[in-house]
Amino acid sequence: MSSLIADHEKLKQEQDRINQQLAALEEDDNCRRDKACKEAIQKVLEEHEKTPLELLGLFPEIVTTATQKKASSHKQPATQRPLIRYTHPGTNEIVESRGLDKKVLQDWIKAYNKETVKSWGVEV
Repeated sequence: MSSLIADHEKLKQEQDRINQQLAALEEDDNCRRDKACKEAIQKVLEEHEKTPLELLGLFPEIVTTATQKKASSHKQPATQRPLIRYTHPGTNEIVESRGLDKKVLQDWIKAYNKETVKSWGVEV
């Protein structure tokens, strides 16, 4: 029962915090301008019976530019390192990894050394 009361109070505090954030946003001039702009655009779209996607279709250069910026902002993934199969010569335990980051490999490196463990690896 007390946990329900605690949950209620916690949620009430969170609601108060969110209401304060909303009030601060509503006071912000930039937010007001953006909101007014959006409402004006929606009104124009309704008058001309267009959807936001159709609006974007009227300005293909904007969509192309935005797409190019989005594509260029994301780095191309690096080429994937090859999969290497390490086989412990004493136990014949096999570990496959793209690097030496697995716990078993780290343990082997501590027990032997890095060069020895690397020599046990064969690219798959």
